[in-house]
Amino acid sequence: PAVALYQKIGFHIVRRLYGYTANPFAGETADLPPVDLPEIGKQVALADTIDLPWQVSGAAFMRWGSPMRGVRLDKAYAAFNTANGTLALRGLFVDPADRGQRHGTRLIRALAAAYPDHKWIVPQLSPEEFDGFFTRLGFERLPLNQVQMACALGTP
Repeated sequence: PAVALYQKIGFHIVRRLYGYTANPFAGETADLPPVDLPEIGKQVALADTIDLPWQVSGAAFMRWGSPMRGVRLDKAYAAFNTANGTLALRGLFVDPADRGQRHGTRLIRALAAAYPDHKWIVPQLSPEEFDGFFTRLGFERLPLNQVQMACALGTP
């Protein structure tokens, strides 16, 4: 009903947004230096060529604070928090020019090694075009998803 209401007032669906979960899994140890979240936000804002949902846009990364943390491995950045045995991956970014070279995969595996007993959750904010990335790593898509919408008359 909400989607129909938004469409009635001029919005259209841009894409589906999926979330994922995974039980603890074996990783590959790597050095994960901390990175300030505003630095990740700057990388996202300057480099990404797709219209990301506002919750994971460069501006969102810049606003996040504790308990969210940022790390980097080579050309991949991640923002996450840990609580109660769960690693909540809120953002993963690899510059479009460097995608498809396993940077993101190595970072996920390094986080798995750093938090070996943590269950994983990725909120329903991952654009559908990245679905294969998480499923190839053994994540299961959450049963509920949402849609990203935009106003056909311009940005509201």
